Amino acid sequence: NKDGELTQYCGTRVNWIGDDDKNWWWHAYRQCPAIGEWCRANPDKVIYGEIFGGTQTLRYGSKPGQFFFAAFAILEKDRWLDFDDAYASAKAHNVPWVPILYRGPFDKDQALALAEGPSTYPGAQNIREGCVIVPEKERIDDRLGRAILKIVSNTYLEKH
Repeated sequence: NKDGELTQYCGTRVNWIGDDDKNWWWHAYRQCPAIGEWCRANPDKVIYGEIFGGTQTLRYGSKPGQFFFAAFAILEKDRWLDFDDAYASAKAHNVPWVPILYRGPFDKDQALALAEGPSTYPGAQNIREGCVIVPEKERIDDRLGRAILKIVSNTYLEKH
């Protein structure tokens, strides 16, 4: 701000919101103090993640009014951090990370199978929504942008 103090924002990749008691992202931020600790330690970076639990019909073991956050990527200025660097940065401040289902060479059939099944989030009693595949070393395709693949579970698509 004009006094040189940092201002916290939360939101989606295209909609940044100042402090707002009615916003789900702010609820998740307040319910997970590690996010704020990470942000204060990394003012030049943006942590990306999912909020879930109190936001949809799949509850992931949440209680009413409870929101969960799990990080999945970190952006530094205009560069995405490689997986190991992003994961280490989040974990250094105890920021939850999305469950890691597999690490190794890409296999299409295995990826499709990993998108199905029960959620592996601790305490969840619901189906898996799918899976996201990221390379260990970030890459940008000139035509498509960031190399990342999301596979939505067929079971999830059938029920939602």
